[in-house]
Amino acid sequence: ETHTVEKIEIRSYLQKKILLKDKMLCVVITNALKEKIKNKYKKILANIIVLPDCSIDNFNLLKKNKNKKKLKKNKNKIISYFGHLYKGRGIEQIINISKILTQYDFYIIGGDSKNLNFFRNKVLNKNVFFLGYQNFSDIKFLIDKSDILLCPYQKNVFLKDQKTSTVSIMSPLKIFEYMSSNKPIISSNLNVLKEILKNNINCIMVNPVNLIEWKNAILKIFKDQKFSNQISLNAYNNFKSNYTWDKRVKKILNNL
Repeated sequence: ETHTVEKIEIRSYLQKKILLKDKMLCVVITNALKEKIKNKYKKILANIIVLPDCSIDNFNLLKKNKNKKKLKKNKNKIISYFGHLYKGRGIEQIINISKILTQYDFYIIGGDSKNLNFFRNKVLNKNVFFLGYQNFSDIKFLIDKSDILLCPYQKNVFLKDQKTSTVSIMSPLKIFEYMSSNKPIISSNLNVLKEILKNNINCIMVNPVNLIEWKNAILKIFKDQKFSNQISLNAYNNFKSNYTWDKRVKKILNNL
């Protein structure tokens, strides 16, 4: 399985050697990545299949968990982001949206100490809360507490080195965690994300840099409960049909 077109010399050499074997099954996470690999290595003999990342069934787990009742609901609606705070993840966009929609609380969960300190010192508005790193076992409860989940990826999405952009080939685990929670999702309308997300069907997709579109999407979800419930349910059903780890393993075994 590979999540990138390797550029470091030794890794690129090994990737090429593997892909030139005719009895090799290679799993990639997006169609865009498959095309990039085929364009770089012209004489591929390996069988390349596209299997996006997946998630456990968070919604089903929460229904069974007795501790769910211990969560206290805030008086304000909660809009949440889960993930790294690296450049291109859209944290600045969330902060800008929070200045417009001051009646809602914005939770940002994740990030290392360096990035957390940077944003905590920079952000003065009272409706943004940086919760930092959380144990995986607690994440599903924070998702359940949220009213909307955000994927505000920008046109360049960088890794920890702040130099490598994965925006054209990524399959963020976050999306599948969100879909598995039966909550409404708002995402940037990047082409690679459209392999999974469908606007007004299992989410709302908006221009990553257009604040008005983000604001209107949030307001639409809160004003139209029927629509909100429908896109949440569609996302959850899509997840159950295609993006559980069990489904992924079965597809790999079938291709073997």
